[in-house]
Amino acid sequence: NADTQETTVPPEAVEVIREFSDRITGVLADLFQSGFLTVHDSTLEELDAAVSRAEQYGMEALSAMLAELSAELKQQRHQVHGQSRKLYDVYGKLNQYLYLCRKRLEVDQAAALI
Repeated sequence: NADTQETTVPPEAVEVIREFSDRITGVLADLFQSGFLTVHDSTLEELDAAVSRAEQYGMEALSAMLAELSAELKQQRHQVHGQSRKLYDVYGKLNQYLYLCRKRLEVDQAAALI
């Protein structure tokens, strides 16, 4: 059935997407280690660049989550009180998305070998 048939990531794109998702995972780890209250300008610039790259790769959901995280971090810089729940929610969703992305790439790579 065409409605339930999944598409696979082309083998030539697997490594590019893997490197991209690894870089975003690294940025998220840096955010976690430094804390959401002390976000560097370079981190925000990297997130904004990742938004554009995710769009170029056709990863609309990832792009939207990255844009939301960046916006929340920028907004938080101007707040006196604590961190927003929304910030934690989008951070968690991004980590889950990237984990599932890596697993999907592993499956697609294994399927290409069969």
